[in-house]
Amino acid sequence: MKKRIYNDTFWFEVFVVDKKKHFPSVIPERALAMCNIEPDKAYLYIKDATYSTLAHECIHIAQAILHHKWIKTWYKNTEVLAYVTDWIYNEVLKELEK
Repeated sequence: MKKRIYNDTFWFEVFVVDKKKHFPSVIPERALAMCNIEPDKAYLYIKDATYSTLAHECIHIAQAILHHKWIKTWYKNTEVLAYVTDWIYNEVLKELEK
């Protein structure tokens, strides 16, 4: 599986993969999920991730998207991080349910 998630607002691609051959870096054998961030895209490897592990990885991707768009987050403006994380998480779940 290699699914692409894209949003014109962010100009950032997220690829959800379940095979190591689609992931651009080395994945430890024990990893249940892992993300690899590049300047304009992210790869999310999912083997046996729990919902909490998936949410954890989606936060990394959301931070990368905001960094890509030059949006800084800190304790007084965490709402934007929450919205982007929510969007990524829901999009990943949709892809996994297909």
